[in-house]
Amino acid sequence: MLYSIGYEKLTVSQLIVILKEHNVEYLLDVRSKPYSVKPEFNKVRLCWDINHNEIEYHWFGKTLGGFGPPIEDNALTNLISISKDHIVCLLCMEHQPKSCHRYKEIGMRLASEPFNTKIVHLVPVISTIRYQGQTLDNYVNCTQVLSGNQIALF
Repeated sequence: MLYSIGYEKLTVSQLIVILKEHNVEYLLDVRSKPYSVKPEFNKVRLCWDINHNEIEYHWFGKTLGGFGPPIEDNALTNLISISKDHIVCLLCMEHQPKSCHRYKEIGMRLASEPFNTKIVHLVPVISTIRYQGQTLDNYVNCTQVLSGNQIALF
């Protein structure tokens, strides 16, 4: 199974909850430069937090990043191979998949020949609720499934 998610509107704790809800085993960071204005999403710290929550973090920005050299077919084949045996989620910054290369390049290429592989883009919708005087974030996970000729929803 192959998912993708953007952390733009999330904290690491919120990200971990969502990943666990979807039984993600591997989080593959596809940012070309794994740094953020949100320090908790810088590579070293994110790796530590994710790995200590029974999910494996791996940086794939060198082969699947959006600002490096063009993504080669063998990088996509490797991604498909990993996702056949494990539940994988690609991570980048953009909240909306259509604003990100994980949709525009990775997802669209995976959906077409010769790969014919779908990717589910997790788009967390965070709504705030009040419970016993406390403010809690409640997640509704909306998903978009990419397939060959599907019209873009975002």
